[in-house]
Amino acid sequence: MTGGLPRALCPPPSSCVDLSAAQPLSADDFFVGLLVAEVLLLLGLAVWRHEGEWLVFTVALAGKFVAGVATVAIFAVHYISSFVNDNVTYHYQGVEHAMAIRAELGEGELLEHLVNAVWIGRDVNSTVRFSSASGVFHALTADSFLGATFICGALGFVGQLLLYRTFVSYYPERWLRPVWWAGVLFWPSLVLWSAGLLKESFGFLGLGMTVWGVDRFVSRGRLTSLMWGGFGAYVLMLYRPQILLALFAAIVPWMLAAGPLSRHGLNAERRGGAWRRGLIGAGIFFGAVAMLVFGAIDPRYSLAALAGSIGFVISVSEQQVFAGSNLAAPLIEEVSAWGVLRAWPAALVVALFRPFLWEAPGAFGLLAAVENTVLLALLGRGLWLLVSREGVALNAVRSPLLLASVTFVAVMGLTVAIAQINLGTVSRYRIPLLPFTVAAAAIIEKCARAPRSVGELLPASVPAARRIFRAVVTPE
Repeated sequence: MTGGLPRALCPPPSSCVDLSAAQPLSADDFFVGLLVAEVLLLLGLAVWRHEGEWLVFTVALAGKFVAGVATVAIFAVHYISSFVNDNVTYHYQGVEHAMAIRAELGEGELLEHLVNAVWIGRDVNSTVRFSSASGVFHALTADSFLGATFICGALGFVGQLLLYRTFVSYYPERWLRPVWWAGVLFWPSLVLWSAGLLKESFGFLGLGMTVWGVDRFVSRGRLTSLMWGGFGAYVLMLYRPQILLALFAAIVPWMLAAGPLSRHGLNAERRGGAWRRGLIGAGIFFGAVAMLVFGAIDPRYSLAALAGSIGFVISVSEQQVFAGSNLAAPLIEEVSAWGVLRAWPAALVVALFRPFLWEAPGAFGLLAAVENTVLLALLGRGLWLLVSREGVALNAVRSPLLLASVTFVAVMGLTVAIAQINLGTVSRYRIPLLPFTVAAAAIIEKCARAPRSVGELLPASVPAARRIFRAVVTPE
């Protein structure tokens, strides 16, 4: 034994810690994790206790914690000896940083880790930032793997909840609520990957805050909403800049769709001034130029570094072929603008639908394949409605968030799958596009439904009765 951990569980070359809570799934780990979960659930209840959906939110947050336990159990059991998994690596790095924070608390070590985690001016990458953040979380939770995981999961849930509120504000119909619950709050892979001690939790926090803040600012003109949206974008800059690029692209059609709604007096709650949309558009323009042209935030996402970045991702993914199911080769054959465009459709298929049911390598692969089949069914029905129902396509294009959702899915799917070989990695990195995929299908479904009438309440299995009813009510 070394401290509180067996020698086999100590990540070399670092020394292990004395706190037994650092041992994954130990009694102390469960005890601290339970305390953290209770505190976070109580905070959540304090926020939404007066809302009609308080029980749904509470169950969703509790489910997030259960998924967090699952991530610790899965990765601790399967990867604890090799330390090749990010979840386990961030835990032990967090333990080390927490030890340093406690040992030198009066000498600014805590401030140093906080600055590393939240200050973009530091010349460190997102992995180092998250490692420092993990150290702060572990210092707060006595090195508990579960405790730190639950904090990350709760931050990810904040992003989910804000994204849910945005979708519902546009489409509040009661019959759509279960769709939003399933697509934003309970989608299995989304919940799992954003519940762990991983950067995906921060990525979803930033995504939800940015979308919510932009919407509230444009629709209500509140400066505080713009500040929250800016903070969300800042979180994405720190931890997931590729999500920010996809969001830049998606906000453009979103703002363009907001203009006609205001001019025609539709949806009075969203009559945002043109100057507010213009301000958001200017921010997107300068942000995109800074990232793509000048390599601000992360040089890997500049156009000049595109070829090198894609080649690096390909080389890294080729080293992960031992884990899970893999593609036979990278989708992109030529690292160029034309090569990217040619591989784009295949990248979307991989990001949304692979592995297929017949490709599932095991139990986890089968669950992923079932989820992908559901996505395929949702999008297949949406496409069928667009081409088979007159006027649906035009109404859908005019609807808020439809083009924005499609754009986000298209760009995010490209960045996720263009150079990846390992399908497990694709499943993890694609989670930001899942709510927007479900949203696109839900919006099309809404546009395909005519305004409800009493006649539609008659059973669909009695078409004759429906025809008689309509003949009586609306005689020729």
